[in-house]
Amino acid sequence: MKRSLFFAFLCVVIAATLSACSEMSTTPPHGERTPITTDVAWTVIHREPKISLNSIRFDPSGQFGIALSYYDGRGSYTTDKGNSWQPLNLTQWLGQAGSFDFGKPTIADAQTAWLEVSSIQDRRLFLGSTSNGGHSWTFKEFPHSDIFNTSIRSSLSTICVFQRGQLADWGSWSRRREFYISVDGGTSWSQRSLPDYVVDMALVEGRTIVTATASDSTRYAISSLLISTDEGQSWRTVLRDTLWYFHGVFFPTPSAGIVIAARYRTDIDSTRLRQAVFRTLDAGNTWTKTYEFSIPWRDKYYSSIMSAAILFAVPPTWILHIHYSFTGSGGLNIDRYRSDDNGLTWAYLENLRGYYYEPAFAPPDWKVGIRGNQMTQDGGRTWQVKSWLITRAIFPNPYEVFAVKDSLILRGTAP
Repeated sequence: MKRSLFFAFLCVVIAATLSACSEMSTTPPHGERTPITTDVAWTVIHREPKISLNSIRFDPSGQFGIALSYYDGRGSYTTDKGNSWQPLNLTQWLGQAGSFDFGKPTIADAQTAWLEVSSIQDRRLFLGSTSNGGHSWTFKEFPHSDIFNTSIRSSLSTICVFQRGQLADWGSWSRRREFYISVDGGTSWSQRSLPDYVVDMALVEGRTIVTATASDSTRYAISSLLISTDEGQSWRTVLRDTLWYFHGVFFPTPSAGIVIAARYRTDIDSTRLRQAVFRTLDAGNTWTKTYEFSIPWRDKYYSSIMSAAILFAVPPTWILHIHYSFTGSGGLNIDRYRSDDNGLTWAYLENLRGYYYEPAFAPPDWKVGIRGNQMTQDGGRTWQVKSWLITRAIFPNPYEVFAVKDSLILRGTAP
């Protein structure tokens, strides 16, 4: 009888212990128990004296992160989700002195990242890469392109470099039909050619590339979307249009993507320029126009410029930036649109004139966001002013946010 009672008691103890261990394993660590919603309590976790940090990036897992100054190539990096930071001086890996401008790092995974570096003085372009979480970098000079208007697209070990359009005269652009591709992380390069001028390009998955092209170097050109499944060696036209000019291609997933188009042919002398969103759900093989809108425009004889960018894309949520200038002084405007159904429908968010701070949004529903000294709880539709100010931020999870401000790296949690 005593033995039976002892075993019953032992079973209860073991069950309680297992239950406690299970609760401990699923409970977030201290500082991550409460999702961030209406405010943030900031803690300085690292200082970089004499460095003005203005960018912070993490890999999708949140393990590998870089906080960088664009102006001198210095900053910090972490390989343990921001718990500790090490100094980063990219100029030491370049192997030469000079004045360099550093682009935003592209972090593919917990070990791999790329970075574009340019020398304005002698018009040289370098591509840097790391395969060990930022501990060391290799920079190779890219000899095939002028540094100005050069764009880089990267996905894992595949990198594409092409020349974006440049306003050459009233109503026309200077473009190229060729681009360069590397499938080994930038060690070796191959030149590829297209039948038309390259306007924009996106790497989709594996060996697939989707490219927007133009039949000539003017705004009146016939525009096409081309797809290649063999790293640009051969191409197939999937969409050709005489009215819409495709100028921005974006693929946040291997299957879902959008392209932005403008009606230059019909609206070039108008006061408003119509835009459209075309969407694909099958990796670029078929496209459907899902949305139309317009922006102010002051015809070809003014400094009217326009470009599109995806600020944020974690399907099904997308936030679209339309940058445009339509004044003689070149004042910059940004119109923002949000889609919560993978680009099928879009809602206008706001107009920003020269606004510096880019928002960062928190998973899993991407409604809570931060920019500068403001927060949103409705995906950017409304913003509330706060008592703090940060430059750039990123949410690795709903419970914490990393940010940079001047020479500081901060971690934020719910108050």
